[in-house]
Amino acid sequence: LDVMSGEGRAFEIAAAVLLVYELFRRPRGARSPRWFAEMAVIVLLAHGALAHVRILPYFGIMAAPALTRSIVGISRAAAQLLVRPFPGLVDLCNRLVAWEDRSFSGIRATLCLSSVCLIGAASDKVVGVTGALGPPRDEYPYHGVAVMRQATAAVKGDQRDSKPSRVLAPADWGGFITLQGGGVLQPLYDDRNTLIGEARYKEFLSKTGSCPAWIRFGKQLNADFILLPKRANPVEDCLSQGEFRVLFQDSVAMVLAPTRTMGDS
Repeated sequence: LDVMSGEGRAFEIAAAVLLVYELFRRPRGARSPRWFAEMAVIVLLAHGALAHVRILPYFGIMAAPALTRSIVGISRAAAQLLVRPFPGLVDLCNRLVAWEDRSFSGIRATLCLSSVCLIGAASDKVVGVTGALGPPRDEYPYHGVAVMRQATAAVKGDQRDSKPSRVLAPADWGGFITLQGGGVLQPLYDDRNTLIGEARYKEFLSKTGSCPAWIRFGKQLNADFILLPKRANPVEDCLSQGEFRVLFQDSVAMVLAPTRTMGDS
């Protein structure tokens, strides 16, 4: 983890807030076994994040409840120090805190969330959201994925035991391909899955770039399709290779398929 980067600074701030709160919070009292277990997991993930940046999101998830408690506790302590010279104001603040705790109980929150979910289910819309749902259509290859699904169905039919088509595409499209692929498309790289190791992603970055580089890497991985952002890859560069053909293109992406059929591999 590069501590000079944005995520490195955020990690340092989060760790500092947690440390300050746990060292100086009142009342100190005895910690519960649950607290020790939570702190042990956070410390373990913090150590992992320092060694491998791909662990940082897991640290953020596990540290979120403790970090929230720390921020609230520090904020309340600071407020009490500021209003301590004014006893009446302290009493008012305590009553406001008690009212807040009563007003936002679990039952009320559950009822509110349930109402939102029921309204959304009945109207087939997300409450408060207008326009089309899902990733932006001018940034994600909806039509390209549909074309690859159709081409896969044309070759493999409805065979339940057939393997999904292997798709080489930018890693940040991996989750979208999985979501829209209907189980028949397998992205070879997916930025949601960082546990496969940094070395593999470094290889990916070093072997992609221009369309000829994508095609060489696709051949190495025996990909059935290559899905590329249209704006970064001129069609002429792709056609000059001869071993892949442009199966589809629109303003967002283009789909390349090998001149051989999927059944030949």
